[in-house]
Amino acid sequence: MVDVVPNNNQISSDDQELAKVLAGVGPDEPVPEPAQEAKDPEPTPELTTEEAPEPEVPTEEETPAGTNEALVPRLNNVRSRALQDIKPLLDKLDVPADEKFDIYIEVLRASNDQSLIEPAYNITPDISDDTRRADDLLTIIREIDSLNPPEA
Repeated sequence: MVDVVPNNNQISSDDQELAKVLAGVGPDEPVPEPAQEAKDPEPTPELTTEEAPEPEVPTEEETPAGTNEALVPRLNNVRSRALQDIKPLLDKLDVPADEKFDIYIEVLRASNDQSLIEPAYNITPDISDDTRRADDLLTIIREIDSLNPPEA
């Protein structure tokens, strides 16, 4: 506990003993005064309200995605249009069969368009790696099961 005597800034004897221990001074020796800096630090200029910098308000482009409610419907609209635009291109893709299958499955999952299951299945015979083809056939089965769970 710190006992401060009003009007004379002296610390109680308990605090003096602690100060001596911390300073490495014996019990009968006086506690050395703390060293003062040679020069006083320059005062920090205070800003008036006119001089204070204005807080930066993020622009729409800088605003995190989840914070702008008006942006969500616009993004959903772009997503829907992109899905409509990509479907006619799927048959025209000039990529290996395994990549084409992956694209079909990704569009299927994004659009929940069941009509893409059969074209994705029709790609599987062109996949040369048997392990990959088996995995892709299992993907087709899982996609069908997720849309129409099998009866038990």
